[in-house]
Amino acid sequence: MTPRPIVAAVTIVATLAVGGAFAQPLRGAEAKRERPVGRIAEAVLEAKAARVSEIEIPPPPYLPTGVDSLDAIAQNYSVFVARPIAIVVSPAADSSTIVTWYKLKVQSTVIRQAAVSRDGLPPGVPPELLPVARDEVLLPYTGGRIVVEGIIIKQQPHHGFHLDLTKDYVLSLFLESSGAVANLAAGPDGVFAVDSDGMLTPMGRSDHPLVQEVHVRQWDKLEFLRSSLRERKQAK
Repeated sequence: MTPRPIVAAVTIVATLAVGGAFAQPLRGAEAKRERPVGRIAEAVLEAKAARVSEIEIPPPPYLPTGVDSLDAIAQNYSVFVARPIAIVVSPAADSSTIVTWYKLKVQSTVIRQAAVSRDGLPPGVPPELLPVARDEVLLPYTGGRIVVEGIIIKQQPHHGFHLDLTKDYVLSLFLESSGAVANLAAGPDGVFAVDSDGMLTPMGRSDHPLVQEVHVRQWDKLEFLRSSLRERKQAK
């Protein structure tokens, strides 16, 4: 059975829907939901008791996925070049944490994992991001900022990870739900921003083995990374 990566954390703001399309992130306003329970409800009570309008809750422990090489990525995961087209922040289904949901528009497929589960969508998917087209995928990441009962609740993402609506990225992913949802295969360390010349900038830690491998052996170039992953995929 293909290993399922353990996902950690991230942040960003909600998006504004205009004419059915998602525009730029809202400034100073986050999506308001039904009254939550769990840790988020506790944070609201704590803030009100302290008579403050803003409170920060700690993120859950960061659990590395153990994926630290291009060989591991090529064997079991998918790699896409994609751009975020919408970002929504909401409480997790159990209100234990905050989740930032990215809707990605896939521009090209570098490699794709052999098998993808046909399970339905996981709980907590924001309805604003549905439906998911064939060339789109939803990426959740823990962390963000929401407003509940007038209280701003913040949760920092691990490694400060976030994606920008104006940039393209190479993302190492584990696809689920018939390919409609993905989790990061190697956390932020498997994500790279791509500039107009095809040069890669890591979104994770510069000293991580996977980031180092892309830098030293692939010269931080999308062209070389694409060729290397496809060769490894065919050779497995």
